[in-house]
Amino acid sequence: MLIEQLVINPLVFFRIIVIVIASVCLHELAHGWAAVIPIH
Repeated sequence: MLIEQLVINPLVFFRIIVIVIASVCLHELAHGWAAVIPIH
């Protein structure tokens, strides 16, 4: 399905890829933030 989007509508494909990459980066950043900031 996702590969079909690359052929049918490349803009949608790249938007999905950018959103997924941004989501993963924010998720990992939250892990790092949680490890550094102590919980009181």
